[in-house]
Amino acid sequence: MATYKQIRDEVKSWLDEATNTSTTHTNVGYAINRAHQQRCTEANWPFMEWPQPETITLVASQRRYILHSELFKPIYMFNKTSKKYLVETPYRQLEASQARWNTDTGGTRYKFIAPSPVAVQPTAATTLTIVSSSASDTTVSKAVTIRGMTANGVLSETVTPTGTAAASTTNSYSLLLNVDLASAWLGTCTVATAGGTTLLTLPAGDTNRQYPQIELLWTPGDTDTVEYKFYRKPRTLSGDGDTVDIPETFSRILVFDSLLLFAAYDGDITKARLDIWVDQREKLLLAMQNTYLEGNIVAAEPRYIRIMGEDDGSVPQVWG
Repeated sequence: MATYKQIRDEVKSWLDEATNTSTTHTNVGYAINRAHQQRCTEANWPFMEWPQPETITLVASQRRYILHSELFKPIYMFNKTSKKYLVETPYRQLEASQARWNTDTGGTRYKFIAPSPVAVQPTAATTLTIVSSSASDTTVSKAVTIRGMTANGVLSETVTPTGTAAASTTNSYSLLLNVDLASAWLGTCTVATAGGTTLLTLPAGDTNRQYPQIELLWTPGDTDTVEYKFYRKPRTLSGDGDTVDIPETFSRILVFDSLLLFAAYDGDITKARLDIWVDQREKLLLAMQNTYLEGNIVAAEPRYIRIMGEDDGSVPQVWG
């Protein structure tokens, strides 16, 4: 697999900046990460599928559920108990769907709502404890800002960590809206309820998280199991040895994507340069689409059927 350093070095070589370690070096990194994010999310690439199904267990009377933090876009959500697929339903379809979340105890419809800053929300109003796995995380510069619902409305407070000893919030929160570290910690940050239930675990170097969240358009009465699979988020490339998410055969498309993103900043824009970069990018993109989206192997299903007239067998039909 191509590494971040290999892609970056090739981009810098095209720019005649191979030895640069300052601003150009940094900005090339920004361009590569932007290109990586755009490429990995522009289509339903099989290589971006999360490798295993995940599950949630429905809780009686609970309508909101937090999903896996790596979810970018769902592929399916399937109720394994009722053997039915769940249907994402936008607001414009609520009336037509006849979903009645305040009276229905069963259903198949849901919608995405604002992401959650924690993997688990409190089940009741509680103070929070904040602790690090490193005794060095003790300064005001590493303070944690908590914002959420309390008995007095939405409140925010800042807690200074005390290393491996737990620091506590003053307010009791029933719903968390934001959990942000002022700067990265050396250790793992764990946020828990006063009763000891872990709500969030932030690895060293992270300052916050967002977890996708859905709301059911019915109020469940049973503890059904819902399985889901999804396309994952692209990774952020930072270390020299970080591998890109695009398969090795096509990973050099990031070189030409980055060069084109960088062209305006570089200031050395010529038609000859742009033409060759665009040509190389388009050839790689077409090959990648043919490989991963077209299904050209023997016995592959057609991607579409276009009827050229009446569907009675009397006129040609085109399979793609």
